[in-house]
Amino acid sequence: MLFTWCLLFLCLQQAGAALEMTGPTSHTAMVGQEAHIPCTFTDDTFAFDPAHFGVIWYFQGSNILNFVNSTTKANPRYSLNQNQALTGTADLMISDMSISDVGIYQCVVVYSPVRLVMDITVDIQAPPQITITGTTVTISNDSVLRSSISGFYPEKIDIKWLRDGEILDNVIVEKPQRLPDGTYSVTSSVTVTPTEEDRGRTFSCRVQHESLTQPLQEDFTLVCPDKEESSTNVVVIAVPVVCVVAVIIAAGAVGIYLYCKKSGQQTGEDRRETHTADRAVIYEGVKQEEKAERSERMLQDCKDVDVKTTRKNFENKAKKKKRRKEKEHCQVN
Repeated sequence: MLFTWCLLFLCLQQAGAALEMTGPTSHTAMVGQEAHIPCTFTDDTFAFDPAHFGVIWYFQGSNILNFVNSTTKANPRYSLNQNQALTGTADLMISDMSISDVGIYQCVVVYSPVRLVMDITVDIQAPPQITITGTTVTISNDSVLRSSISGFYPEKIDIKWLRDGEILDNVIVEKPQRLPDGTYSVTSSVTVTPTEEDRGRTFSCRVQHESLTQPLQEDFTLVCPDKEESSTNVVVIAVPVVCVVAVIIAAGAVGIYLYCKKSGQQTGEDRRETHTADRAVIYEGVKQEEKAERSERMLQDCKDVDVKTTRKNFENKAKKKKRRKEKEHCQVN
Protein backbone atom coordinates (compact mmCIF):
# COMPACT_ATOMS: atom_id res chain seq x y z
CA MET A 1 0.00 0.00 0.00
CA LEU A 2 2.79 2.38 0.92
CA PHE A 3 4.58 1.50 -2.27
CA THR A 4 1.49 2.37 -4.33
CA TRP A 5 1.19 5.87 -2.75
CA CYS A 6 4.88 6.53 -3.27
CA LEU A 7 4.64 5.51 -6.91
CA LEU A 8 1.60 7.80 -7.45
CA PHE A 9 3.40 10.72 -5.78
CA LEU A 10 6.43 10.23 -8.03
CA CYS A 11 4.22 10.08 -11.11
CA LEU A 12 2.47 13.34 -10.19
CA GLN A 13 5.80 15.02 -9.59
CA GLN A 14 7.00 13.78 -12.96
CA ALA A 15 3.83 15.05 -14.70
CA GLY A 16 4.13 18.43 -13.05
CA ALA A 17 7.73 18.72 -14.08
CA ALA A 18 7.01 17.52 -17.62
CA LEU A 19 4.24 20.07 -18.38
CA GLU A 20 5.51 23.63 -18.82
CA MET A 21 3.90 26.74 -20.41
CA THR A 22 5.82 29.15 -22.63
CA GLY A 23 5.10 32.25 -24.67
CA PRO A 24 4.96 36.07 -24.40
CA THR A 25 2.89 37.84 -21.78
CA SER A 26 1.74 40.60 -24.17
CA HIS A 27 0.43 40.73 -27.71
CA THR A 28 -0.52 43.51 -30.15
CA ALA A 29 -3.25 43.09 -32.77
CA MET A 30 -4.56 45.31 -35.57
CA VAL A 31 -8.13 46.53 -35.83
CA GLY A 32 -10.20 44.59 -38.38
CA GLN A 33 -7.75 41.71 -38.66
CA GLU A 34 -7.61 38.23 -37.15
CA ALA A 35 -5.51 37.92 -34.00
CA HIS A 36 -3.55 34.89 -32.80
CA ILE A 37 -2.96 35.19 -29.06
CA PRO A 38 -0.09 32.81 -28.27
CA CYS A 39 -0.22 30.09 -25.64
CA THR A 40 2.27 27.20 -25.92
CA PHE A 41 3.33 24.40 -23.60
CA THR A 42 5.71 21.44 -23.57
CA ASP A 43 5.08 17.92 -22.32
CA ASP A 44 7.93 15.45 -21.87
CA THR A 45 5.81 12.47 -20.90
CA PHE A 46 6.24 9.50 -23.19
CA ALA A 47 2.50 8.75 -23.35
CA PHE A 48 0.24 11.80 -23.80
CA ASP A 49 -3.44 10.99 -23.09
CA PRO A 50 -5.94 13.49 -24.65
CA ALA A 51 -8.67 12.24 -22.31
CA HIS A 52 -6.90 13.97 -19.42
CA PHE A 53 -6.05 17.16 -21.35
CA GLY A 54 -7.92 20.45 -21.74
CA VAL A 55 -7.46 24.15 -22.65
CA ILE A 56 -9.62 26.96 -21.24
CA TRP A 57 -9.46 30.62 -22.30
CA TYR A 58 -10.74 33.60 -20.28
CA PHE A 59 -11.15 37.29 -21.19
CA GLN A 60 -11.38 39.79 -18.36
CA GLY A 61 -12.36 36.91 -16.06
CA SER A 62 -15.14 35.54 -18.30
CA ASN A 63 -14.90 32.11 -19.91
CA ILE A 64 -14.84 32.43 -23.71
CA LEU A 65 -13.53 29.03 -24.95
CA ASN A 66 -13.30 25.44 -23.67
CA PHE A 67 -11.38 22.60 -25.32
CA VAL A 68 -12.03 19.44 -23.32
CA ASN A 69 -12.03 15.79 -24.47
CA SER A 70 -11.10 16.95 -27.99
CA THR A 71 -14.28 19.08 -28.19
CA THR A 72 -14.37 22.88 -28.52
CA LYS A 73 -17.15 25.11 -27.15
CA ALA A 74 -16.81 28.83 -27.81
CA ASN A 75 -18.32 32.03 -29.18
CA PRO A 76 -18.16 32.06 -33.03
CA ARG A 77 -15.48 34.79 -32.92
CA TYR A 78 -13.12 32.60 -30.87
CA SER A 79 -11.45 29.39 -32.00
CA LEU A 80 -8.30 27.27 -31.74
CA ASN A 81 -6.66 24.56 -33.82
CA GLN A 82 -7.50 21.30 -32.09
CA ASN A 83 -4.68 19.30 -33.67
CA GLN A 84 -2.10 21.90 -32.73
CA ALA A 85 -3.53 22.15 -29.21
CA LEU A 86 -2.78 18.44 -28.67
CA THR A 87 0.82 19.01 -29.72
CA GLY A 88 1.57 22.05 -27.60
CA THR A 89 0.12 25.13 -29.40
CA ALA A 90 -3.13 26.36 -27.88
CA ASP A 91 -3.23 29.81 -29.51
CA LEU A 92 -6.55 31.68 -29.28
CA MET A 93 -7.78 33.03 -32.64
CA ILE A 94 -10.10 36.06 -32.66
CA SER A 95 -11.72 37.29 -35.87
CA ASP A 96 -12.27 40.95 -36.79
CA MET A 97 -10.49 42.58 -33.87
CA SER A 98 -11.98 45.77 -32.45
CA ILE A 99 -11.13 48.25 -29.69
CA SER A 100 -13.44 46.37 -27.29
CA ASP A 101 -11.08 43.35 -27.48
CA VAL A 102 -8.37 45.20 -25.55
CA GLY A 103 -7.68 43.59 -22.16
CA ILE A 104 -6.20 40.65 -20.27
CA TYR A 105 -6.61 37.12 -21.61
CA GLN A 106 -5.87 34.02 -19.55
CA CYS A 107 -4.78 30.68 -20.99
CA VAL A 108 -5.32 27.65 -18.73
CA VAL A 109 -3.78 24.30 -19.70
CA VAL A 110 -4.93 21.25 -17.72
CA TYR A 111 -3.31 17.82 -17.85
CA SER A 112 -4.90 16.06 -14.92
CA PRO A 113 -4.06 16.62 -12.19
CA VAL A 114 -1.73 19.47 -13.27
CA ARG A 115 -3.20 22.93 -14.02
CA LEU A 116 -1.05 25.78 -15.42
CA VAL A 117 -2.13 29.41 -16.01
CA MET A 118 -0.64 32.24 -18.10
CA ASP A 119 -1.92 35.83 -18.51
CA ILE A 120 -1.49 37.68 -21.82
CA THR A 121 -2.19 41.42 -22.16
CA VAL A 122 -3.61 42.27 -25.58
CA ASP A 123 -3.30 45.76 -27.09
CA ILE A 124 -4.96 47.04 -30.27
CA GLN A 125 -3.60 49.38 -32.91
CA ALA A 126 -5.32 51.15 -35.80
CA PRO A 127 -3.40 53.12 -38.46
CA PRO A 128 -4.42 56.73 -39.31
CA GLN A 129 -5.68 58.08 -42.61
CA ILE A 130 -4.97 61.61 -43.90
CA THR A 131 -7.34 63.91 -45.82
CA ILE A 132 -6.02 67.32 -47.02
CA THR A 133 -8.31 70.32 -47.60
CA GLY A 134 -7.85 74.04 -48.30
CA THR A 135 -5.12 73.75 -50.96
CA THR A 136 -6.45 76.69 -53.02
CA VAL A 137 -4.61 79.84 -51.92
CA THR A 138 -3.95 83.42 -53.01
CA ILE A 139 -0.41 84.65 -53.56
CA SER A 140 0.84 87.01 -50.81
CA ASN A 141 -2.24 86.43 -48.66
CA ASP A 142 -2.37 84.35 -45.49
CA SER A 143 -3.93 80.97 -46.24
CA VAL A 144 -4.83 78.07 -43.94
CA LEU A 145 -4.04 74.50 -45.01
CA ARG A 146 -6.04 71.83 -43.18
CA SER A 147 -5.86 68.09 -42.73
CA SER A 148 -8.11 65.56 -41.06
CA ILE A 149 -6.44 62.49 -39.56
CA SER A 150 -8.90 59.77 -38.56
CA GLY A 151 -9.31 56.11 -37.61
CA PHE A 152 -6.22 55.75 -35.40
CA TYR A 153 -5.69 54.03 -32.05
CA PRO A 154 -4.27 54.60 -29.48
CA GLU A 155 -4.77 58.33 -29.01
CA LYS A 156 -1.17 59.57 -29.07
CA ILE A 157 -0.12 60.92 -32.48
CA ASP A 158 2.48 63.31 -33.91
CA ILE A 159 1.68 65.65 -36.84
CA LYS A 160 4.08 67.84 -38.83
CA TRP A 161 3.70 70.09 -41.88
CA LEU A 162 6.52 70.44 -44.40
CA ARG A 163 7.43 72.51 -47.46
CA ASP A 164 9.95 70.74 -49.70
CA GLY A 165 10.93 68.62 -46.69
CA GLU A 166 11.40 71.55 -44.32
CA ILE A 167 9.24 71.65 -41.21
CA LEU A 168 6.79 74.57 -41.05
CA ASP A 169 5.84 76.65 -38.02
CA ASN A 170 2.42 78.03 -37.03
CA VAL A 171 0.97 74.52 -36.80
CA ILE A 172 -2.23 73.93 -34.80
CA VAL A 173 -3.28 70.46 -33.63
CA GLU A 174 -6.69 70.19 -32.01
CA LYS A 175 -7.63 67.76 -29.26
CA PRO A 176 -8.31 64.24 -30.62
CA GLN A 177 -11.96 63.18 -30.60
CA ARG A 178 -13.23 59.66 -29.88
CA LEU A 179 -15.24 58.09 -32.72
CA PRO A 180 -18.17 55.65 -32.25
CA ASP A 181 -15.97 52.64 -33.14
CA GLY A 182 -13.47 53.56 -30.41
CA THR A 183 -10.80 55.03 -32.72
CA TYR A 184 -9.74 58.68 -32.76
CA SER A 185 -9.76 61.58 -35.19
CA VAL A 186 -7.94 64.92 -35.06
CA THR A 187 -7.75 68.08 -37.17
CA SER A 188 -4.54 69.96 -37.85
CA SER A 189 -3.87 73.22 -39.72
CA VAL A 190 -0.99 75.44 -40.70
CA THR A 191 -1.02 79.08 -41.84
CA VAL A 192 1.19 80.02 -44.80
CA THR A 193 1.71 83.14 -46.90
CA PRO A 194 2.35 81.77 -50.40
CA THR A 195 4.82 83.39 -52.78
CA GLU A 196 5.38 82.92 -56.50
CA GLU A 197 8.11 80.39 -55.65
CA ASP A 198 5.58 78.22 -53.80
CA ARG A 199 3.72 77.36 -57.00
CA GLY A 200 5.93 74.39 -57.80
CA ARG A 201 6.87 73.36 -54.29
CA THR A 202 5.70 70.22 -52.55
CA PHE A 203 3.80 70.63 -49.32
CA SER A 204 3.28 67.66 -47.00
CA CYS A 205 1.41 66.53 -43.91
CA ARG A 206 3.40 63.88 -42.05
CA VAL A 207 1.94 61.67 -39.32
CA GLN A 208 3.79 59.42 -36.92
CA HIS A 209 1.85 56.80 -34.95
CA GLU A 210 2.80 53.60 -33.13
CA SER A 211 0.66 51.55 -35.52
CA LEU A 212 2.95 52.60 -38.41
CA THR A 213 6.30 51.05 -39.23
CA GLN A 214 7.23 54.34 -40.93
CA PRO A 215 5.66 57.83 -41.01
CA LEU A 216 2.55 58.33 -43.14
CA GLN A 217 2.92 61.34 -45.45
CA GLU A 218 0.45 63.03 -47.81
CA ASP A 219 2.06 65.30 -50.45
CA PHE A 220 0.29 68.03 -52.44
CA THR A 221 0.90 71.24 -54.36
CA LEU A 222 -0.82 74.57 -53.86
CA VAL A 223 -3.47 75.78 -56.28
CA CYS A 224 -2.61 79.45 -56.93
CA PRO A 225 -4.86 80.98 -59.63
CA ASP A 226 -3.60 84.19 -61.29
CA LYS A 227 -5.60 87.41 -60.92
CA GLU A 228 -6.21 87.56 -64.69
CA GLU A 229 -7.28 83.94 -64.62
CA SER A 230 -9.58 84.67 -61.70
CA SER A 231 -11.13 87.63 -63.57
CA THR A 232 -11.59 85.50 -66.68
CA ASN A 233 -13.19 82.78 -64.63
CA VAL A 234 -15.56 85.32 -63.11
CA VAL A 235 -16.56 86.58 -66.58
CA VAL A 236 -16.91 83.04 -67.92
CA ILE A 237 -19.14 82.18 -64.99
CA ALA A 238 -21.08 85.48 -65.04
CA VAL A 239 -22.10 85.37 -68.74
CA PRO A 240 -23.97 82.05 -68.52
CA VAL A 241 -25.54 83.17 -65.26
CA VAL A 242 -26.84 86.39 -66.86
CA CYS A 243 -28.19 84.44 -69.82
CA VAL A 244 -29.96 82.00 -67.56
CA VAL A 245 -31.47 84.83 -65.52
CA ALA A 246 -32.67 86.57 -68.71
CA VAL A 247 -34.29 83.38 -69.95
CA ILE A 248 -36.01 82.89 -66.60
CA ILE A 249 -37.32 86.48 -66.63
CA ALA A 250 -38.60 86.15 -70.21
CA ALA A 251 -40.26 82.84 -69.42
CA GLY A 252 -41.83 84.41 -66.35
CA ALA A 253 -43.18 87.34 -68.36
CA VAL A 254 -44.72 85.02 -70.95
CA GLY A 255 -46.22 82.92 -68.19
CA ILE A 256 -47.76 85.98 -66.51
CA TYR A 257 -49.22 87.22 -69.85
CA LEU A 258 -50.80 83.85 -70.59
CA TYR A 259 -52.13 83.60 -67.06
CA CYS A 260 -53.68 87.09 -67.24
CA LYS A 261 -55.20 86.36 -70.63
CA LYS A 262 -56.68 83.13 -69.41
CA SER A 263 -57.91 84.83 -66.26
CA GLY A 264 -59.59 87.56 -68.40
CA GLN A 265 -61.41 84.95 -70.45
CA GLN A 266 -62.52 83.19 -67.35
CA THR A 267 -63.69 86.53 -65.84
CA GLY A 268 -65.94 87.24 -68.89
CA GLU A 269 -67.43 83.80 -68.71
CA ASP A 270 -67.93 84.18 -64.98
CA ARG A 271 -69.76 87.52 -65.55
CA ARG A 272 -72.11 85.97 -68.10
CA GLU A 273 -72.80 83.07 -65.78
CA THR A 274 -73.40 85.48 -62.89
CA HIS A 275 -75.81 87.63 -65.00
CA THR A 276 -77.79 84.54 -66.01
CA ALA A 277 -77.92 83.39 -62.40
CA ASP A 278 -79.15 86.85 -61.27
CA ARG A 279 -81.93 86.83 -63.86
CA ALA A 280 -83.01 83.39 -62.67
CA VAL A 281 -83.09 84.60 -59.07
CA ILE A 282 -85.17 87.70 -60.00
CA TYR A 283 -87.64 85.61 -62.01
CA GLU A 284 -88.01 83.18 -59.15
CA GLY A 285 -88.60 86.08 -56.75
CA VAL A 286 -91.38 87.51 -58.94
CA LYS A 287 -93.03 84.10 -59.08
CA GLN A 288 -92.92 83.83 -55.31
CA GLU A 289 -94.45 87.31 -54.88
CA GLU A 290 -97.31 86.51 -57.30
CA LYS A 291 -97.96 83.26 -55.49
CA ALA A 292 -98.06 85.09 -52.15
CA GLU A 293 -100.56 87.67 -53.50
CA ARG A 294 -102.89 84.92 -54.79
CA SER A 295 -102.74 83.16 -51.44
CA GLU A 296 -103.58 86.39 -49.62
CA ARG A 297 -106.61 87.10 -51.91
CA MET A 298 -107.91 83.56 -51.39
CA LEU A 299 -107.57 83.95 -47.63
CA GLN A 300 -109.46 87.29 -47.72
CA ASP A 301 -112.24 85.74 -49.81
CA CYS A 302 -112.56 82.98 -47.25
CA LYS A 303 -112.84 85.53 -44.47
CA ASP A 304 -115.58 87.49 -46.36
CA VAL A 305 -117.56 84.31 -46.88
CA ASP A 306 -117.27 83.46 -43.18
CA VAL A 307 -118.50 86.94 -42.18
CA LYS A 308 -121.52 86.79 -44.47
CA THR A 309 -122.40 83.30 -43.26
CA THR A 310 -122.10 84.30 -39.65
CA ARG A 311 -124.33 87.39 -40.15
CA LYS A 312 -126.97 85.36 -41.98
CA ASN A 313 -127.03 82.73 -39.24
CA PHE A 314 -127.43 85.46 -36.59
CA GLU A 315 -130.37 87.04 -38.46
CA ASN A 316 -132.07 83.65 -38.81
CA LYS A 317 -131.70 82.96 -35.10
CA ALA A 318 -133.13 86.41 -34.26
CA LYS A 319 -136.16 85.80 -36.50
CA LYS A 320 -136.80 82.40 -34.93
CA LYS A 321 -136.59 83.89 -31.44
CA LYS A 322 -139.08 86.68 -32.36
CA ARG A 323 -141.59 84.20 -33.81
CA ARG A 324 -141.31 82.05 -30.70
CA LYS A 325 -142.12 85.02 -28.43
CA GLU A 326 -145.12 86.07 -30.58
CA LYS A 327 -146.44 82.51 -30.41
CA GLU A 328 -146.13 82.41 -26.64
CA HIS A 329 -147.98 85.78 -26.33
CA CYS A 330 -150.87 84.52 -28.43
CA GLN A 331 -151.26 81.43 -26.29
CA VAL A 332 -151.46 83.56 -23.14
CA ASN A 333 -154.26 85.76 -24.53
